Amino acid sequence: MATTTQRIDALQGTLRKSLVLAMRQVGISPRGTIKKLPYIFIIGYNKCGTTALQRFFYLNGYPAIHWDQNRLGLRIIHNLVKRRRILSGYDRRYRVFSDFNISNEYLAIELNHLVAKFMLDYPDSYFILNTRPVEHWIRSRASQVSRENGTKYIEIRAEQLSCRTEEIADRWRKDWELHHQFVRRFFSGAKANKLLEVDIEDNSTPDRIGEFLGFEPVRGSWRRVRTN
Repeated sequence: MATTTQRIDALQGTLRKSLVLAMRQVGISPRGTIKKLPYIFIIGYNKCGTTALQRFFYLNGYPAIHWDQNRLGLRIIHNLVKRRRILSGYDRRYRVFSDFNISNEYLAIELNHLVAKFMLDYPDSYFILNTRPVEHWIRSRASQVSRENGTKYIEIRAEQLSCRTEEIADRWRKDWELHHQFVRRFFSGAKANKLLEVDIEDNSTPDRIGEFLGFEPVRGSWRRVRTN
């Protein structure tokens, strides 16, 4: 059974969510008008705490959007084709963005590598490379199933490419390594203060984010979320 403290924390969390939602509808957040908040791009892969990070920022007064049922990635592609700001259509309501992939039974597109375009269109923005031990990430991705038929996505990809699931996992490892190398190289030198790299399995993550962005995290706002 939940203790009195746990019940109070749960009630406070519910009230906080309701307050943040109500304020967001009129263009403000607990930190003031949304337009005064910086843009923050979470550029690690999905299955690296993106849902937990969205919740964390939301409860700390930063309007955050995560994946949005593929619509976020589709909007990015649409804006690139139309030569608009990359997050036009989202950038007035939100300030924190994560999980830019487009994924279903037929295709998988990763858009977290568009770091230079994010910075070009939003030059005063901040970036968080959310990471974890790579084999933990592989296991999490490999266990993800399609909502349509319950089949694991790694099996779907293997069938599409006529290969073994082990080969798909190896592709993921290579993509992971290349992306992390690229991000660290891109933010070396003068741009180093624009990037924070966090291990989502490290308990210091919320405090490090707060220090990076200059706020004290709300108690209970960081919690690991299982989405598989």
